[in-house]
Amino acid sequence: MNIIINETPVEFDFIGKSVLSVVQDIDRDLEKINFVITSISLNNEEIQGNFDAFAETVLSETDTLAITTEAVSDIKAKAISTILNILIVLEGDDDITQIQESWDSFSKTFNSFFSAEECSFLDSITTMIKNPKAISTAEKIKRCRDLSLFFKERLDECVQPVEAMQSAAELFERIKNDLANTSVLLQTGKEQEAIRNITLLIEIINKVIRIMPGYFISLQISNEPVIGEEKLSIFFDNFNKKLNEIIEAFENKDTVLLGDLIEYEILPKLEALFASLKSYTGSRS
Repeated sequence: MNIIINETPVEFDFIGKSVLSVVQDIDRDLEKINFVITSISLNNEEIQGNFDAFAETVLSETDTLAITTEAVSDIKAKAISTILNILIVLEGDDDITQIQESWDSFSKTFNSFFSAEECSFLDSITTMIKNPKAISTAEKIKRCRDLSLFFKERLDECVQPVEAMQSAAELFERIKNDLANTSVLLQTGKEQEAIRNITLLIEIINKVIRIMPGYFISLQISNEPVIGEEKLSIFFDNFNKKLNEIIEAFENKDTVLLGDLIEYEILPKLEALFASLKSYTGSRS
């Protein structure tokens, strides 16, 4: 049998297996590299729309299964581009009937590609679409512009992950000395400054996690990356444990422990992370 992925024949021994089994195997491999299946055809017949009817079909030597895939970052970039265009229309006085008619379908199709934070902003757009008279013109313009700034940043992360990662590294370099003084700031009554720095730290960490899949795909890194001497998965397991300790220290108002965790645990780990990420960029050139 022939299995074709993105018009390229691939070697898989799936004779005697069901369509469902084959697709599930391929889907698991694609998930590891942040790709998804966008279409499936069997013997030149598109079956994704009626997949259940073909799922148990046993494949033979004469069958051809063709699958089209796409990077999650590319799909998300297209969705964000549409959102940005919608925000331009919402900001003005143009008729939004077409947007109102298609928004539910759009949301249903693409919501799974967005984080909880991003979905909360989509909810704000939904409100403006469903009930455009609910807020004043001035508030609507401000909200549209704020949302546009947010989604433009997310679009850059999708289409330029290497540059976005470098931007995160530069921001970290600018604030790491201030972060090292977190304990001092908290103990000298400068809580607002300390909280602002911690918030920036969390934003940097979240940004890195968002960008990382697209970053390594862009650099064509197929093996699991190594941070220092640890595999990426192990590095983040240990990193997350320290983040949980920070949350606990913050909740307990243990300013000394909080400062120590940031200065001696989180900052060195982030420095190692960015140094390793930079080395992968250098290896490409």
